[in-house]
Amino acid sequence: MIDLEKFTEAARRAVTLADYEARYVVTGAIEPGHILFGVVQEASEWAAELTAGRLTPEGVRQRLKQEYAGRLQPGPWASEEMKLSAAAQAALAAAQQQATQRGQTAVGLAHLLLGLLAGKDPMPARLLAEAGLTRERLEAAAAGDAPPASPATLER
Repeated sequence: MIDLEKFTEAARRAVTLADYEARYVVTGAIEPGHILFGVVQEASEWAAELTAGRLTPEGVRQRLKQEYAGRLQPGPWASEEMKLSAAAQAALAAAQQQATQRGQTAVGLAHLLLGLLAGKDPMPARLLAEAGLTRERLEAAAAGDAPPASPATLER
C-alpha cells in the first residue's frame, strides 16, 4: 500500500504535479510518465544537472503527448481528481520499496525515479536512458552520494 505520508514534501508535490499534468495531457488516469513530469517539474535544476540539460519539463510533456497519443482523450481540462493507473501505483510502490530497502524513512525524488525505472511502463525508463540517467546514478542520488544541483536536496 502506498503511504504518501512517507513521501518528502518535494515527492508529494511531484505527485500533485503529475495529477495536474494528467489533467492537461488527458489519458484518463495518472500514468508513470506524468509522475516523471512531476519530478522533473518539481526539481528542474536537479534534473537538468543530472542529465546535462537533456531532461526538461517541456521535453517530458512533448514526449508524453507523443507516447500517449493513442490514449489521449479529447475535451477540456479534467476537473476531477485523476486516479493513479495500475502502472503508476506500481511505480509509487516501487519507490517506497526503494527507500525501505535503503533503510530510509522518507521517499524522495530519486526514489520516485528509481520506482519509475522498476515500473511496468517502459516510457519513463526510456526517457531517463535517453537523457543519460542511469540506475547507478539514481541509486547514488538516493543514497545521498550525488551532489544536488541547488540547495534543495533530493531528500526534500
